[in-house]
Amino acid sequence: MRSAALPLLLSVTALALTGCGPTKNASYDDADEMRQAVEDADVECGDDEQSTGQYPGTTTVMCDEKVMLTVLGSDDAERGVKDSLEELGLSYVQAGNWIAASGYISRLEEVQEAIGGDLTRMS
Repeated sequence: MRSAALPLLLSVTALALTGCGPTKNASYDDADEMRQAVEDADVECGDDEQSTGQYPGTTTVMCDEKVMLTVLGSDDAERGVKDSLEELGLSYVQAGNWIAASGYISRLEEVQEAIGGDLTRMS
């Protein structure tokens, strides 16, 4: 009896764990949705308003005053934002259609832990 219960318990546990937390490396409709995913993973962001940038379909919101969350509307937006971040020397985490940028690596690591992405460090 005991040997049959263990595989069942392990299967149920695995299913429960896969349903927890936000999806890693997901794409988002806008920066508010991205902020919500970060906050759902217990990273505090605050209540800054979403803004639009110079690229159509691109939205940005601040996650406190230290991390900029940007959902990109096009490949041109991605290139432009990355070029700007590199000029400013800001590190960033990127996946799907988004970039999180900051001068604080520890904050970017929190975002990366929360929603995934690849960290690019600027010197």
